[in-house]
Amino acid sequence: MGNSKKIVIVGSEGRLGKALSKVIPESIGFDKDTVDITKYDDARKIVELSNSGIIINTVAITNVDECEKDFEKAWNVNVIGAYNLGKACKDNNAYFVHISTDYVKNPTNVYAWTKRFSESSVVDGLLIRTTFYFASHWLFQKLLNNEKTELITEGFWQPLSVNTVAKIIYQLIQRNAKGIVEVGSFNHCSMYEFGKRIVMNLGLSDNLVVPVDNIKEGVLKPIERSLSIDTLLFWGIIPPRWEKDLDDFLKNLK
Repeated sequence: MGNSKKIVIVGSEGRLGKALSKVIPESIGFDKDTVDITKYDDARKIVELSNSGIIINTVAITNVDECEKDFEKAWNVNVIGAYNLGKACKDNNAYFVHISTDYVKNPTNVYAWTKRFSESSVVDGLLIRTTFYFASHWLFQKLLNNEKTELITEGFWQPLSVNTVAKIIYQLIQRNAKGIVEVGSFNHCSMYEFGKRIVMNLGLSDNLVVPVDNIKEGVLKPIERSLSIDTLLFWGIIPPRWEKDLDDFLKNLK
């Protein structure tokens, strides 16, 4: 493979990692079974393999319930792992791309706080805060199974398909973007509006989507998750409206 700089995707078997691998077919992928980023030596070897190229970190414990039950694991993977990769990139003059979340805007649980702390791992690279990105998701499955689902009408978010998010990330990398960039749809919606759009597209009953003010069961999650796409626009990237992106995604489910 020579001494040319390479693009390495850490977490290549996750939803976003798989999407990035398709968008960047020349990339090298590592998953949790082949590397342990909670160990600095593993992180350093990944960066050295890239020949001081580009490291994209998609690794995280994202299950909010799991994070609450096992704080140490969430901290080690989400914070220490990101720190190790960031330090290895800094030490080897590599371009570090770290994926964070819209949850950090209003942290209400362990997952959100660990991701917020993880952001300090980016010293001179690209920090991307992503919206909820959909692929195969519990909501689609429940509605397709004709199960009634409570969805909140309060708060806003900016959902995009995982494939769209992957394409935007690669566009930012091609522009050598740095700093904080928030990636979400051009406009926002409530979870309830999102669900209504799904049943409309799939020809399902409107009664499957039940509006509620808030869901009080389980781990507390932020209601307001809006992002600012101003920096994304600065880099010359205009994200799609959520309706268009969802409609295109659902065509493959029919």
